[in-house]
Amino acid sequence: MPEPTLYAWVQKGRLSCRNVGSSSKRAVLMRADPETVAALKAIRATPPPWRRIPPRTADGAAATES
Repeated sequence: MPEPTLYAWVQKGRLSCRNVGSSSKRAVLMRADPETVAALKAIRATPPPWRRIPPRTADGAAATES
């Protein structure tokens, strides 16, 4: 997966990450279960105008707009 795509998903709340390591050697770890990976692949395969799927909330449910 391209880095900009992963970064955008983190910014939109679709993927979580954490920074590890010291100041000289840092890495960003992203963790996703097979269900999340399948959902993200589906989003990426969808044409741009229809990608506006709401981000997931902390409990794993999709957020809905009222």
